[in-house]
Amino acid sequence: MTKELSVYEKTKNLLMHKDSMEQFTRVFGNPDTAQKYVISAVQHIRENKDLHVCTPHSLKQAVVSAGNMKLAIDSRQHAHIVRFKDQATLMIGWRGFVAKIKESNPTADIQVGLIWKGDTLEIERENGVAKYKHKACQAFRSDYDKIIGGYCYISYIVGGVQKAVIETMDDKEISKIKNSAKQSYIWDKWYGEQVKKTLIRRASKLSFANAVADLERIDNENYEPIKKEPVKTTYEETPGMPEEIKSTGIAGKTEEVGKIGNTDKSNESKATETPKEVATLAEVVNPEQQEDTRPDVDF
Repeated sequence: MTKELSVYEKTKNLLMHKDSMEQFTRVFGNPDTAQKYVISAVQHIRENKDLHVCTPHSLKQAVVSAGNMKLAIDSRQHAHIVRFKDQATLMIGWRGFVAKIKESNPTADIQVGLIWKGDTLEIERENGVAKYKHKACQAFRSDYDKIIGGYCYISYIVGGVQKAVIETMDDKEISKIKNSAKQSYIWDKWYGEQVKKTLIRRASKLSFANAVADLERIDNENYEPIKKEPVKTTYEETPGMPEEIKSTGIAGKTEEVGKIGNTDKSNESKATETPKEVATLAEVVNPEQQEDTRPDVDF
């Protein structure tokens, strides 16, 4: 009597099949790289016993989806295969977004941080340069249920010009994203990971939308659309401030600085005279002290 193959063995056979390997080779450009990728993914499945109740075809599809975006399923944690009942689901990790941004622009430096009560976060913009300072009241924390906000800061160089984007979100905005998830267990099990990914997704929209488009398409499959409300703008523009560096505020907003094309010297001089903006933690993450002017969150 022939012994039935295990889920791991069936999945391995599907992934190592000639047709599958040809598909991976087309993606990675050469058979050696394709083979290394598949072997790494198969090893991950073999070691993760929780995945052994998934159907082999769902496991194969998760690996194929990750491979098509060249996201590593290994210790680099670009993407993860997670189980929902007997189906394998691909979950894009926040490090996957970081990898794609740096692939698009190697000069990019991405810093993402979580904020707890008692932390301080200062954000200032002076002479067209955005800066931040985060001081944590505890160095190491895992009580993610007590997070009250977070931020993502991306600095990069384009055409020799330094740029910077910073994005903040409070716990209410984060909860809107969590509550729209089709499978809440992903947030329940990996809350900190999901918050960081949400922050990077928001910050990358301004300058790296194309770089992360495929990742967002896959990730959006895990969420229901969030109903939007009309935008209510409350900020005041500084007279003479160039459009290129005009701020839309701090709390829950994106700022871009140092954009190319500002040649109006009179405007430049006025921009440098603008008082530097400093956002304390209360301004960034306390909705009671500052009105939320953004429509319902859709990343």
